[in-house]
Amino acid sequence: MSDDPFFVVKREVEQSLVQVGSLYQAWFQQLTSNTVSETDLKRQGADIRDILRNIVADLDELDETIQIVQSNPARFKLDRSHIDERKQFVQESRKKVEEMKSSVNNPSAARMGGQQGMRNNLMGSNKTRTDKYGRTEDEYKVSNQKFVEREQQQQQALMQDQDAQMSDVAVTVGNLREVARVMGSELDDQTRLLGEVETQVDSTQGRLEDGMKRMKDFIKANSDSRQQWCIAILVVILVLIIVLVLSF
Repeated sequence: MSDDPFFVVKREVEQSLVQVGSLYQAWFQQLTSNTVSETDLKRQGADIRDILRNIVADLDELDETIQIVQSNPARFKLDRSHIDERKQFVQESRKKVEEMKSSVNNPSAARMGGQQGMRNNLMGSNKTRTDKYGRTEDEYKVSNQKFVEREQQQQQALMQDQDAQMSDVAVTVGNLREVARVMGSELDDQTRLLGEVETQVDSTQGRLEDGMKRMKDFIKANSDSRQQWCIAILVVILVLIIVLVLSF
């Protein structure tokens, strides 16, 4: 399942929703408290819209994969419940995107809902007002609060997943460290054995050199003795020849 393209894109969507959720929460708080200029709010809103567009594109891709799987679920080994879960994720994600897009595209309505909601809490007002989308101020406040809570829960879930992944990485690193230690020990043993072999080779080579030197000395000594005998024999033969010649 981890190789399923749906889950790859799903993780990207979840991470993007957490990112844009944090930006949206900061933007909404600054909007309702009037702590930043309109220029900064517009810039932040533009950043949020860019991320939302990317999320919508990813959700469109997920819809396409769902349609492909739905056309032949047996081929992909997925039952109806799995397909429904995927549809639900896309629908809920689109709802979050639309809620944020609605507020960012209409900051005046968002400010009105947020500020009026705070005034109602302080003054105990029961007046019901609606924005251009037909939402009452209380509904708008509750919707934003639910959105923030969902984003916080999702962020906590992602952090827990990351902690679990980090734990797995730590275990893997520990295993690699143990393997490296064993390999280092083996290399030390091999180095020691090679040193012993080298010492034995040097000793054997020294003995061979001594033997070769002795052999050369022996051959040289024997060679000089044969020359002397040859000269002596030749001298004797020469003397005999001279004697024979003189006798005639």
